[in-house]
Amino acid sequence: MTSTPSTGRPCARPEPLLPTHRNALRDMPAADRTVPRLLQRQADRYGDKPLVVCGATSWSYREVVERAARMAGALRKRGIEPGDRIAILCGNRLELLETVLGCAWSGAIAVPLNTALRAAGLRHALADSGARVIVVEPELAGVLDGIDLQASLRERWIVGESFPAPEAALPKVTYTGRTTWQEALATHQVSASGQRADLSEQLPLTTPTGELIEE
Repeated sequence: MTSTPSTGRPCARPEPLLPTHRNALRDMPAADRTVPRLLQRQADRYGDKPLVVCGATSWSYREVVERAARMAGALRKRGIEPGDRIAILCGNRLELLETVLGCAWSGAIAVPLNTALRAAGLRHALADSGARVIVVEPELAGVLDGIDLQASLRERWIVGESFPAPEAALPKVTYTGRTTWQEALATHQVSASGQRADLSEQLPLTTPTGELIEE
């Protein structure tokens, strides 16, 4: 501790520049910081309370988990693997959030693009990102016309038209964090309908930590 030269009294301790409160996320074990675990944790805590409100549409915490899981199912059914990059050319709409969360849930990498990109700028962004697929809202689908899309970009999905699949065609999946994908294939886990199913023919979803997302 230092003192002032004139009085010899201790100097006042300076106020901290940043708040010193605890960071709940930082205090969590690393394995609990995945998007599936965080979403499920909040859904268990807040249930049907609203998490997302957009105009007249409201999604609860529980519904966001269901939507993220369904979107992960849509990605997986279309052959998207953990680590694949999904370019997203979409304005601020619910489908943007749904796609980003679905990517995080399944281990894919979302690459949101500036909706003002055109021609050479858009072509460069797609090539530089290494995106395998681009998800585009209908109003912006036309900006892809005439662009020499890179070889890595294999598909173009239009929100509401070709993507995602109708909900009736998608399994509803939830994150358990208890079973590895390899174990599930070996044991043919029970689905939500109560029927045993060969997951290799249905929905082999994994989180970024390698754990199964199952019914």
